[in-house]
Amino acid sequence: MIDKNMLKECVLHAPLALPIINQQESIDYINKALPYSVGLEFETPDAKDFSLEDFQNIPDIMHVSCDSKEKRFRISNGIVGLVCLYNITEQLKLNCEVNEIGGIHFHIDMTDSFNKLTKSIISANENWILKELDTWEYDGDYNSRNVSHDGLDEEYSTWLKFNNQFSTAEIRIIKMSFEYDVLIPKIIHACKIIKRLKNLLIGKDHFSKIIYPELDNSEIIRYINKGSKDIDEKIEKLKDKLHQEDLGARQEFLEHQKEKKDLDRIHSIKFMKSIVQNRIKRV
Repeated sequence: MIDKNMLKECVLHAPLALPIINQQESIDYINKALPYSVGLEFETPDAKDFSLEDFQNIPDIMHVSCDSKEKRFRISNGIVGLVCLYNITEQLKLNCEVNEIGGIHFHIDMTDSFNKLTKSIISANENWILKELDTWEYDGDYNSRNVSHDGLDEEYSTWLKFNNQFSTAEIRIIKMSFEYDVLIPKIIHACKIIKRLKNLLIGKDHFSKIIYPELDNSEIIRYINKGSKDIDEKIEKLKDKLHQEDLGARQEFLEHQKEKKDLDRIHSIKFMKSIVQNRIKRV
């Protein structure tokens, strides 16, 4: 495998060098930087000699839709997407005026898990998502520091909006830039955030706090103190509660419950206790 530091340097600053790599282990490592297809919206006007064809002719670009005020693109995942993003930024410099008061939206693909989102799941995970996005230092006032779902909420001019039309996680707080090396670190970070959320939604993160969005501290503490002898009884009660309050959350719970039955009972109990104790510390 090629040196990882060299690969990182190419991903962040010189993506045109990536297609010549033919070692599969190195290719797999690079592809992890951009695991999902990404849509981009630039709120920026045309330059004097704007050419739509210059964007349409970018190799491997998935979608182009431009008007006088906004430029919209979609790139694929992996090396192809990284090279495509670089070419988009170069054409933006030639064909568009930098709009200092405009912004950029990223759309991270969630078609494989979007239908699992519920209001309770979004609420249970909003805090850590927003803390991640705090590092982007958004100083605008158009979008509120919240997470929303335009199919479930009335107000969705927020930092992150789950976009029902495209089944994407739309991050709306990127400052205007036509520089590849400014945009790509944020896209990589955005993909990491959504990957973590997807793992929760599809059940790879066992016994996550998604399962317990409605429990308060006192109920969790009573559960731990009672020990493991009535764990199955507690699961049944929680399942009924989830069924009454949120069918989507119940489905998530049932998937986790099925996986739990395949685990060693003692290991499962210790694992659950550690997760619940971590939740108590966070509250």
